[in-house]
Amino acid sequence: MNGYPLASHLIINWTALGINGEDHVGAAFLAFTKRLRDYLTRRGVPPLWIYSHERGPTTGLHTHFAIFLPVDIDVLRAEFMDWLRSWPIRQFRRRVPRAVRMRVPKKHETKLHWLLFNYLVKGYDPQAIIQSAKHAPGGKAIMLGDLIAFPWRDPGVIALRKRVGFAQSLGPAEQDDGMPAVWTGRRKSGVTFRLTANSPLSTLPLPARVAFRSTFDDACYDVRQLYGADFAEWVQGASVGNTSASAADDGSFMIEDMLGGYI
Repeated sequence: MNGYPLASHLIINWTALGINGEDHVGAAFLAFTKRLRDYLTRRGVPPLWIYSHERGPTTGLHTHFAIFLPVDIDVLRAEFMDWLRSWPIRQFRRRVPRAVRMRVPKKHETKLHWLLFNYLVKGYDPQAIIQSAKHAPGGKAIMLGDLIAFPWRDPGVIALRKRVGFAQSLGPAEQDDGMPAVWTGRRKSGVTFRLTANSPLSTLPLPARVAFRSTFDDACYDVRQLYGADFAEWVQGASVGNTSASAADDGSFMIEDMLGGYI
């Protein structure tokens, strides 16, 4: 997250839009993300998102996005929602009910960021091992699923080049350059940057760039440290200092005890 919560949820249903075949969907996806990136950067907003392609038995092929938006700025929030609602009309010259759905909060919430992240990666490889039993605390292998708040769900058959991914601004090269904490857009050091005409975001010189490194990169696999204690408590009642009652000793999520109703 690093100061930019990806807490706005967007779903585009390609099947509902009449786009069939992975080649056509791939082209439409790239076209949409280009327009999304252009829309955000023109308004001085970092183009940050993650995505997950899924195919449901009734919904067909669709894509989930978790996006950063400065939702505390009412004008920009409303403008984005209007832009998104009208995108199918601009692109396809027709209204398509339920082809585009969104949930945009009215304030930044870290909990929503991690909820969306966990939901988008629920199609993880259930056989993936993060740390072998030989090197894991307690001698029990840590599986990828131990770190995900949702039980595994079949994402369906996806023939696209990538099933899950992220915006270029969140890529390895950008992280080495300090993203997303020092996103500059078109800024230059010492230049005042304003998000909107009436909303100054920063008047300070750009900070020195320090490569971004996540807690996971530091080989920390305790969900209370990865996501924060508040999110862990919200999902399954885990509390720092009282792990025996509600969390696994190794700090993983206990899926069988996870609270329901968030899917």
